[in-house]
Amino acid sequence: MFQCLILAASGQLNLLTRAPDLRRAQQTSTLEDGQIHVWRDVAGASPTENLASLAFDLGYRGKIAMKTQTVGLTFYNGQAVVAAFDQILKNGNGIISELRQDKSIAELDMHRQAACLSDGALAVHP
Repeated sequence: MFQCLILAASGQLNLLTRAPDLRRAQQTSTLEDGQIHVWRDVAGASPTENLASLAFDLGYRGKIAMKTQTVGLTFYNGQAVVAAFDQILKNGNGIISELRQDKSIAELDMHRQAACLSDGALAVHP
């Protein structure tokens, strides 16, 4: 399994995911369909090469950072990402933790909706 969220300096987000995870991404994220990109999980496919191509197609050049302190990134996939790019990737480990402190209106609305659903479920099944 391989999934990667691309965060541009402008704040634009793009997700690279497998086809089986497309619906989950559409239903549980704030991303629009145009921000969700699917790589085909078939024999011989290279999601990391798809990632490098997507980054290039989106116009990302120059300084590209990679967060490696994450639960879902295996050593194998991390090394494959590094190999797929034709440049040195910067250390991006501190970027996301800073950004998590600020919530967008859409993100706050999603949290409120999730809390209402949880409260409703607890009311029915205490």
